[in-house]
Amino acid sequence: MRSSVFAAVFLLVGSAVAAAQPATPSAPAPNNDRKVTAFRAVVADGMSGTIRIVDLQDGTEKGSYSVASAARLHVGANQRYVYLVQNVAGRVNVVDTGIGIDGHGDHMDIFVRAPRLLDSYLEGSKPVHFNRGGGRIAVFFDGDGSAQIIREREFVQGKLGSLRRIGAGGAHHGVAKPFDAVVALTRPSKVADQTLPDSIGVLDVNGRVVAEGTCTRLHGEVALGGDMMAFGCADGLRLFERKGVRIATRRLSYPEALPAARMVRNMAAASGMRLILADFGPDGMVVIDPTGVGEFQYIQLPARRMSFELHADPGTHGYAMLEDGRLLRIDTVNGRISDEARATGRYSMESGVLRPRIAVVGPFVVVTDPAAGEVSVRDAETLAEIRRLKLGGAPFDVVAVGGSGTRH
Repeated sequence: MRSSVFAAVFLLVGSAVAAAQPATPSAPAPNNDRKVTAFRAVVADGMSGTIRIVDLQDGTEKGSYSVASAARLHVGANQRYVYLVQNVAGRVNVVDTGIGIDGHGDHMDIFVRAPRLLDSYLEGSKPVHFNRGGGRIAVFFDGDGSAQIIREREFVQGKLGSLRRIGAGGAHHGVAKPFDAVVALTRPSKVADQTLPDSIGVLDVNGRVVAEGTCTRLHGEVALGGDMMAFGCADGLRLFERKGVRIATRRLSYPEALPAARMVRNMAAASGMRLILADFGPDGMVVIDPTGVGEFQYIQLPARRMSFELHADPGTHGYAMLEDGRLLRIDTVNGRISDEARATGRYSMESGVLRPRIAVVGPFVVVTDPAAGEVSVRDAETLAEIRRLKLGGAPFDVVAVGGSGTRH
């Protein structure tokens, strides 16, 4: 079913006397600019709606908030904002982390303020997948198969004028992915009792389908720059690419050399190169170059994986937590495990167990430890523990933001 849809003045001071005075060099204007570095992690409790923001450089807590139910966390279109997707409560809140970084060509500006929970929120039935792109955010609501898409700049100001609600044709575990000026939207499967979608369409601003493709048991999506999207399917990746004024699509099949009966289900992309790090079965991962015919490097893990993350900038290393509590550092250029360290105790892989998750930013890797009520902050190069934060409760999901810049 094709869905319908859905901005020199100079001051001269002088006199005959002054003009007669010998010239003196003017003093240079004072430069109060200084280099500032700031990193923060947002941590969500897995058993309650508690949200904490901590400083990764000194371990201090910068803010604590309570939302309606346990949340999954997602960084917004602007790295300053983090979204709290609450499936049970049917709500999406947003926090301003207090760290803002803006590029100005030859330098980056930064400001550091107190974080705050904003008043803006979205509501709907079972929000799950969150995506960003082209300055917009999108949330897919599994309960009714709809997406809500809005410009982030307006949303954080409490303005809902650009909010678009798009129906996908029925309830399913779907995805809406903003991309440039278009949006990719999944469609429910035609197979009875299949909750995962089996196709996806790209809609323009008028709701017209400008590209579409099959993607059996679709799960997992990622953007590569501003001109490519990839979706995980049972038989490979479904790619959508900007080709001038049109959107082209193709399938990147899994090579026969990869283990059979597995598929990509979660992906992370590098910001500076065409590279995807993805899961591939419970104890495997793949590094994918989606250009040309596509290249897949398979990495066999020594135990089952609990979670993983890619250091998007520069993208040369990823990290994975294993069921036995080991943290791995993965060399994505050579497709191999380059280091490991013990980060938590062993966790059960049974359904419903809260397990550690990872966030990466700058020089830090952050690992939650729900069973211990702690968060481990580690060196991204050596994996050595810098500090362990005793937060209490069950710290579960985590994202990290920050960087360096000039403060004027």
